[in-house]
Amino acid sequence: MKKSEWYRVLVERVNTSPLSRFVGQRLVKVSRGRAELALEIKNHHLQGRGQLHGGWYGFISDTAGFFAVMSLCNPEDGATTVEYKVNLMEAATPKDSPLIAKARVIKRKGAIAV
Repeated sequence: MKKSEWYRVLVERVNTSPLSRFVGQRLVKVSRGRAELALEIKNHHLQGRGQLHGGWYGFISDTAGFFAVMSLCNPEDGATTVEYKVNLMEAATPKDSPLIAKARVIKRKGAIAV
């Protein structure tokens, strides 16, 4: 399978998944070691003050990072997140929609990628 076809499969896999449709996320771009994901901020994503709940930042960051790694893998490979950390500088609100998560693989050695 050509890489361009593999990237198309990854995008389709995310964008047609029940979880992605429920959450409102979509994988916008995939290229070698990179991925970009968008989350349409809806009322069900908000905490009591009308700002995006902190868990959603981790959710879309993890998803974008996962698919950046998968872009370097073969179709029969799998991957699992072993750790991530998110620092928030400012809260997003529905006016900031869509929220974009961009990920890139910095280093990959053996079974671990950063």
